Amino acid sequence: MLTPYLFFCTVTLDQNNLNGQIPPEIQTFVSLEKVTLFNNKLLGMIPSTMNKLSRLDALDLEQNEFSGNPFSSLPSNLRTLRLSANQFDGEIPASIGDFGLLEELWIAENSFRGTIPAEIGDLRALGTKSNLHSIECVITYTHIVALVTSESLFIYSNSIEGVLPAQMGLLRLRQLQAQSNRLEGQIPEDFWVNRGMKILRLENNNLNGKLSSNVGNLQGLEDFRLTNNKFTGELPTSLFNIQNLRECLMAGVSIE
Repeated sequence: MLTPYLFFCTVTLDQNNLNGQIPPEIQTFVSLEKVTLFNNKLLGMIPSTMNKLSRLDALDLEQNEFSGNPFSSLPSNLRTLRLSANQFDGEIPASIGDFGLLEELWIAENSFRGTIPAEIGDLRALGTKSNLHSIECVITYTHIVALVTSESLFIYSNSIEGVLPAQMGLLRLRQLQAQSNRLEGQIPEDFWVNRGMKILRLENNNLNGKLSSNVGNLQGLEDFRLTNNKFTGELPTSLFNIQNLRECLMAGVSIE
C-alpha cells in the first residue's frame, strides 16, 4: 500500500523486471514531477487518477505492455510524454491540443488508429526547446532508432490514417517520424516552411500527389524518406540544393 502524501519529486524505476499495474493511489504522490518506468513488464491501463498529478512534468512508460487509450488519464501539464512500444490503442483525441506544454511526444510502435486531429497543431511547445539540450537515445524493442535532440514527434508504426493536417507544419519540429502508418493525400505546403527540420520520415504510407518544389526550403534537412508511397511527377530540383542532406530514400514511388 502506498503511503499517502509522500513528497517524492522523482520516481525512476527503469530497466527492471517490474510487473503488474500502476496503482490508482499514485495520485497521493502530490509532488511528483518525473516518472520513468521504461523497459519493464508493466501492463493494464494508466489509472485515471494520474491526471490529478498537477506537477508532473515528464512521464516515460516506453517498452512495457500498457494498453487502452491513455490520453484522458494524463495531466495536461506534461512537457515530456513517452509512450512508445506498448499496446496502446484507440484514436488520438482532439483534446491532444490541451497538452500545450508538451515538448516531446513519442507514441510510436503502438496500435493507435484513426486520423491525426488538427488540434495537434496547437502543440506549439514541441518546437521551442533550446538546441543546447543534451542528446538522447531512443530505443525500441529491437534496435536503436536514432540519436536525436528534443523537439520531436514520433507517431510511427501505428495504424493512423487520413491526411497530414496542415497545422502540423506550423510546429517547429526538428524531427517528425510518421512512417509505417496508413496516411494518405498530399504533404501540405505548410510542411515546407520549417527550416529547422532535420529528420522527416514518411515512408511506408499511402501519400500521393506531386512533391512540392518548396521542399528545398528545408535547408537543415539531413534525413528525408518517402519510400513506398504513391507520389508522382518530377523530382524537384530544389531538393539538390539542400546541402546537409545525407539520406534521401524514395524507392517504390513513381517520381522521375
